[in-house]
Amino acid sequence: MQKRIITICTILAVTVCSFSAFGKPASTDSKQVKSDTTGPTVLLDYETDNSVASFMYFVPMISTVLVESQSSPQNTQRTRIISSKRTSNNEEFKVECVFEMWGKGYHENQFDAEDIIANDTDFVPQGKPFKNIIEYIRFEGTGQGRIEVTGKKINGTEQVTKVVVYFNHNDNTSPVTVGLYDMKPKDGQYKFEDRSGIKTARVNVLTFENNQFDPRMGIQLASLGGKTSSDGFIGRLKGRIANMFIEPIKVNPQGNQAMLDFGYALYQKQAKFTFPLAENLKVAKEQQETQTVVAKTDAKTEIASTKSN
Repeated sequence: MQKRIITICTILAVTVCSFSAFGKPASTDSKQVKSDTTGPTVLLDYETDNSVASFMYFVPMISTVLVESQSSPQNTQRTRIISSKRTSNNEEFKVECVFEMWGKGYHENQFDAEDIIANDTDFVPQGKPFKNIIEYIRFEGTGQGRIEVTGKKINGTEQVTKVVVYFNHNDNTSPVTVGLYDMKPKDGQYKFEDRSGIKTARVNVLTFENNQFDPRMGIQLASLGGKTSSDGFIGRLKGRIANMFIEPIKVNPQGNQAMLDFGYALYQKQAKFTFPLAENLKVAKEQQETQTVVAKTDAKTEIASTKSN
C-alpha cells in the first residue's frame, strides 16, 4: 500500500500541477459585449428557484475559449438561495449564502478542443504531450452549496475582494465534475481524436479574487479518478494530493468581474442579478457577430439581410 501511495504522489506531482483549462486569457480590449445584450437573470430571493443552466452561466463567462452549453432532455434541475448571513464593520464586510440544488438530469459545458489547441499549444514544449486539458464541466446531482463573499471599505466605497463557491456544504457530495484528457502530438500536430489519459475530477470549491491585471480561479478537488468514476478511496486520495499542486488558472476578465459583481449583489440583498452575455459561449458569439455585421454600412447591412432571408 505504501509503495502504491508513493507511486500516486509521483504521478500527480508530475502531471497535475495545473489544468490546461481555459486557454490564454482574453484581451480586455477585444470582443466587447454590446450593452444591450445580456445573459440570464438569476433570482436571489429565498422563495424563487432558478434553472441550473442560469446558475452555471458563469462557466462560459470565465472561459477564454469557445464553450457549448447543453442540458439533458426533460431536465428538471433547479437551484435556490435558502439563507444568508451578513456581517460588516467600518473596514470590511462579509456575506455567506447557502443554496440548495435538486432535480433530475445534467447540465454540461463542453470546451472547444480546436480552440484550445489553437490558443494553448504554443506553450507546450515541442513534441511533448499536452496535459490535463479540460473537456467539460458537468453539473449533476443534488445537495447544498455555499457562497462566501468578502470585501473591504475604502473611503466609504465598498469593494468585493473574493468570492468562494463551495459545492459541498454540510459534507454534501459536490454535483460538479470536470473531464480531463491529454494529447500527444502526431506528425507535429495535436488532435482531439488522439486524446488519451482521460480522467474525471470532482470539484468542491471555486475561488475568484479581485485582480484585474491577472484574474485567476482557484480550484479545490474532492477526488480525481479514471474516465467514469473518481469517488473511491484512491480517487479521494489522488484529489487531496492534487490539491497541493494545482495552481490557480487564468480566466476571462469579464467572467471574473461578473462573479465579483454577483457576490456584491448577494451582499446588497438585491432581488436579482443579470449576467452579461458570455463572449465565448458559441450561441452568444454568433449573435455578436450578426450584430456587428448589421451595425456596419448600409450596403453591408443589405447583404446581411439578404443572407438571413
